Amino acid sequence: MDNKDRGLLKNVIFKATQLLFRTIDLNRMAQKMNIIAMSSGESNSSLCADLVWGYSEKEIMPREIFNKAISAVFEGRERCIPVGYDTFLTNIYGNYMELPPIEKQIAHHNITAYYKE
Repeated sequence: MDNKDRGLLKNVIFKATQLLFRTIDLNRMAQKMNIIAMSSGESNSSLCADLVWGYSEKEIMPREIFNKAISAVFEGRERCIPVGYDTFLTNIYGNYMELPPIEKQIAHHNITAYYKE
């Protein structure tokens, strides 16, 4: 599925990546990534990051925002969320409580997700 807003180069890279990942055992890759992450042991860093989503430096956060979880209702369901959720969401999205203008409301992925009761 091509995304015309993404541009030719990004679409070519996207398609090539899709083909590459069809040949890779993703479960095994996830296990290896977990082993590497666990091998570093406890860190003295005051920062942590999850750099897989493409927000780059925006994903580097103060470590303490993930130290505890709290319960919150999200879309009618109770969920565990990081105690520093506001810091996290603000770093990634800016004013996340205000919807952008309709012309800027663009999906950045090409999946349709469903929740099954």
